Amino acid sequence: RALFVASAMAGPMGSEGCPGGLTGTVPLCCATNVLNIADLDCSTPTIPVPNVGIFQAHCASKGKQPVCCTLPVAGQGLLCNKPTGAQ
Repeated sequence: RALFVASAMAGPMGSEGCPGGLTGTVPLCCATNVLNIADLDCSTPTIPVPNVGIFQAHCASKGKQPVCCTLPVAGQGLLCNKPTGAQ
């Protein structure tokens, strides 16, 4: 059991296509970006998105862009960035 915990902690701490770290760990599909500070009309992916390709394709199917946000609030994403490798 200790080995499992150690290996899980050594892996990336991000969530579903977003990098680990303290910021930008919440994956969202958003329609509009405002000055790279806020993203509007956001929704949480409805399927697992384990990599950026699946994340991007899933959001595109909804007419939105994939972003990794720090703080999602009422359909908006705050302090968001495109996931590494997204076009």
